Amino acid sequence: MSPGDALLRIGCGAAGEPDRPSLARQMVLEGDVDYICFDTLAERTLASAQLRKRADPTQGYDLMLRERVGTLIHAALQHGTRIAGNMGAANPDAAARVLLEQAAQDGVEQVTIGVVTGDDVLAAVLAGELPLEMWDGSRLEDIRDRIVSANVYLGFLPVLDALEQGADVVVTGRGVDVAPYMASMFHHYGWDREDLQLRARAAAIGHLLECGRCVTGTCFAEPAFGRFTPDPAHVSLPLAEIEDDGSAVITKVPGTGGVVNRVSCAEQLIHEITDPARYATPDVTLDMTAIRLDEVGRDRVRVSGARGTSAPDRYKLLLGVDEGFIAEGEASFAGRGAVEKARLAGQIVEERLRRGGLRAEEFRADLIGYDSVLGAATPRGPEPWEVRLRLACRVRSVEQTEAFVLECQDLWWAPGVGGGGVRTHVRPVLGMVSATAPRDAVGQPRVTMLRHRAPAAAETVR
Repeated sequence: MSPGDALLRIGCGAAGEPDRPSLARQMVLEGDVDYICFDTLAERTLASAQLRKRADPTQGYDLMLRERVGTLIHAALQHGTRIAGNMGAANPDAAARVLLEQAAQDGVEQVTIGVVTGDDVLAAVLAGELPLEMWDGSRLEDIRDRIVSANVYLGFLPVLDALEQGADVVVTGRGVDVAPYMASMFHHYGWDREDLQLRARAAAIGHLLECGRCVTGTCFAEPAFGRFTPDPAHVSLPLAEIEDDGSAVITKVPGTGGVVNRVSCAEQLIHEITDPARYATPDVTLDMTAIRLDEVGRDRVRVSGARGTSAPDRYKLLLGVDEGFIAEGEASFAGRGAVEKARLAGQIVEERLRRGGLRAEEFRADLIGYDSVLGAATPRGPEPWEVRLRLACRVRSVEQTEAFVLECQDLWWAPGVGGGGVRTHVRPVLGMVSATAPRDAVGQPRVTMLRHRAPAAAETVR
């Protein structure tokens, strides 16, 4: 579309894998959006996806892909809404096949899905073809034999390419959070894809939208400080009304709970960044210091003034590293001296594990409800009458987890009257290590177009 066309409306469909699928449907049916974008990947969700793909090569995408995106395609097509997001996670090809299958089941006559791949650079990393710089200063050689995945944060251009080739739905793997939002804006208005200022404005809007319900009030409430969110049980995801100059109004689905104001937006604008003058994305280095946030109506905040400079010359990567297993054991203690009893129980288990030769990479003992979040910084006051002891360790072998679980089962006979509600759990863990690599050493992303056309529809095409 050209700059003279109608105001662009883009909605958030998810800001994380746990977001309810009904929120995306609400955005399409009630938000009147031209595009709905999904960011369902964080470091931990990509790690989980990689583990699922290791166990089954047909898996590794968003756990709620069918419910969140697949069943939405029919309604989105009817409303003229296009879909884009990184819900492909570790396996975008498999995700696209699932979406095509679901669309066919729902009676969709025809749909085109663009699949963006190229973020998976594991082979190049293992072959030593990518000169990596580790963020924590560690040596690649120390973890190379335990690396099981390597993904580059791709930018918005391959998503834009897919939209320009007619995709109704675009599925990517590890794309940067703002990529689908930026691509939607550039495609709608036909912006010059090399314009750094438009890139910056699009990235700023996308950064706010991908924060999801944090922008519409779920992180705004602080009852202890007299700050409340209206109707917090019915908060919608955010949407933006974007003008052709890259300014926008952030708002929410009409009639929903929550709040959009200057504070809710400002808090999220500086979320997950380091230097606000140099927020690095694959497509632009965003300067947030000149951004203006103006309340222009109830639940309406105008965003303008973002500036940008050249993109970094290095891509960010996430390396998935096999870290063995995490084993946990929990038990509750109540009554006078609950804290002391729980601490003593934890010390007994730890001592027995030490004598039994447990070789733990890490070991933690926390009292949930007392010091499990703030640790030593927890303000001291009257001790609670109930706490839950959580013991956890990271070990290399299944045999070590079995030894840990056996000792934690003994919490039933802990000091005093014993621990209640004993629970144990073991899971494999994939650690995520951040690194960077030169852009020119990373291969070009690939865009593949997949199409579904029902037989009846195919007969009417001439």
